[in-house]
Amino acid sequence: MPPAWARPSWPRLDDDTVRGIVARAGMPTPTAKSIGDVEELLADLKLIRERGYSIDEEEQELGVRCFAMAVPNAPTPSAISVSGPVSRVDEDFADKAVPILREAAEAISRELNRT
Repeated sequence: MPPAWARPSWPRLDDDTVRGIVARAGMPTPTAKSIGDVEELLADLKLIRERGYSIDEEEQELGVRCFAMAVPNAPTPSAISVSGPVSRVDEDFADKAVPILREAAEAISRELNRT
């Protein structure tokens, strides 16, 4: 299972490609909260496509939540993220952080694509 900071790049992939990657690489589950089933992963990727960012709910490390977003039009798949303890990185935090992540991702994209 790709971590949240990597997952924003995966929604660009079609389901068969994701299944192929998982078949070859497996889906490690570092915590009991990790996604370990390809169908669950595909459902999560659908949510990421809809909302525009990924959320890691203690999937990589217990007690840590992460919000991540792809850098649009980057020359290579790139993402930015913010993470912290679940006690502080909550829905109110997300309401503030996600728009800032979006602005930062767009600024990075502009810089990377500057001619």
